[in-house]
Amino acid sequence: MTIYENGKIHTMSESDIVTDALAVENGKIVALGDDARALQGERVDLGGKTVIPGLIDTHLHLLTGADSEADGEMLIPTSIPELLEDLKKRVANEPQGEWIVYKNTYPLRLDELRYPTIKELDAVAPDHPVVVDGYYSSQLNSCALGKLDLNNLPMGGKVVYDNNGEKTGVLLNCAALITPFAKKRVHSSAKDALRGMMEQYNRVGITSAIEGIGSFDEIRNVQSLCDEGRQTVRMRYTLMAPIQNEEAFLEELSGLELNAEYGAVRFLKNTVDGGILTGTSLMQEPFINKEEIFGLYGVGDDWRGNHVTKHDVLTRCIRLAHRAGLQHSAHCVGDGAIKALLAAYADVGESKNRRHAVLHGDFVDDAILNRAKELDVQILFQPAWHYMDAPNVRKILPESEAVRFQPYRKMLDSGVKVAAGSDHMVKWDERLGCNPFDPFLGLYNMVTCAARDGKRYQPEQAISRNEALACYTRHAAYASFDENLYGTLEVGKCADFLVLDRDYFTCAEEEIIDIRPEMTFVGGKLVWEA
Repeated sequence: MTIYENGKIHTMSESDIVTDALAVENGKIVALGDDARALQGERVDLGGKTVIPGLIDTHLHLLTGADSEADGEMLIPTSIPELLEDLKKRVANEPQGEWIVYKNTYPLRLDELRYPTIKELDAVAPDHPVVVDGYYSSQLNSCALGKLDLNNLPMGGKVVYDNNGEKTGVLLNCAALITPFAKKRVHSSAKDALRGMMEQYNRVGITSAIEGIGSFDEIRNVQSLCDEGRQTVRMRYTLMAPIQNEEAFLEELSGLELNAEYGAVRFLKNTVDGGILTGTSLMQEPFINKEEIFGLYGVGDDWRGNHVTKHDVLTRCIRLAHRAGLQHSAHCVGDGAIKALLAAYADVGESKNRRHAVLHGDFVDDAILNRAKELDVQILFQPAWHYMDAPNVRKILPESEAVRFQPYRKMLDSGVKVAAGSDHMVKWDERLGCNPFDPFLGLYNMVTCAARDGKRYQPEQAISRNEALACYTRHAAYASFDENLYGTLEVGKCADFLVLDRDYFTCAEEEIIDIRPEMTFVGGKLVWEA
């Protein structure tokens, strides 16, 4: 038994208890306060440091994140000159005809607020197929276009033509055509890569997470890491809803053997729209500047984004989730997509107490929040999106939409269950990925509404430090039916906690983004020490 004492221990329980001592035995919390100090065992003096529960990211991509830099640094260009300069080097070193793919590169995240044009790519790489891949939208050069079968597009796929009827090189929702050509990384141990990514998560205080999408084989791979005693982030998994072979899916699901404390399948997932970074999120109001920023010519003045999964497929998959005993979730960035998902939940019925979820939910209004509360549907949002994209949202959407962009105060006041995450996809650095996974960046944004340019956007939507932290702890555990296992520091729960380098609750607002754990514990085990 170990007794941690002389600290400021914020349990984050419903009653908001703050105590000074915590006792841990066999990975669980066995006592708090006076009861903990009365016990015998190894004693650790916290020296007045602030302690909070381990942080839970309700939507990230451990699997792709681990793979992305397992064999070295992955470049995500931040400007067109940087991309073209790198492309010149790759053209010189790659055999003619070799595909060159820049993954997770989006027009709204480039300094120029646009993709490189097909002509710019052709000038540097006339004989190499090149893709600047934003997943829901991609910019290709002429060589790449010529190698794809554009007469057989995936669901929701579109080829974009300019005002003269010429292909611009932009494809919408055609990732399935492009993914097979992206160079596969070859590394000696996928498990070592997973372990390395988990260490990066532990370093910033993440002790549990909901995986955004995984396969049965990938889940088993993480479980083998657990069997070896090397898993340091508790995982809750999401599986994509099968297009066919539902019975085979259910059979494989039932045969999956996992350590319940460290791994469990929770969600079945669909994709309803694209994203604001590519002008493909499904909105209630039309996009603006869509040609200049996203290269979306010929889509009409009323372009509101791409509707990927339609009502009949959604309702079938929701019913499958019910059969499987799983929660259902769907990627819905735009408010139009959220309305479509909520309509599907309403048609299927029986959504109460199932904790189905809107993933992202970047744009919400009163009508959406009221309907979500009525249907008992939660929203799993990512403050990193607001931090990164609030400076540009009014360049792509009218004011009537911009004011709906992650209104934290409104969401909490609505009574809808909400929890936070990052949507981390690639890179091991907590700040340099397209979606930073640093939860203290997220907390800073929620408390201040400040973005990466230092300006505060709709500051009236800021929430308190306690409310923000609850979205990474108590509410986040509730999101996956794990509130009795972790999320607060209470007797009987897993001893997942952080010792911080400064007091989150009293430090200057500007310092929140710089907070780091001095120690991170998972199941009472020290998994990170600064």
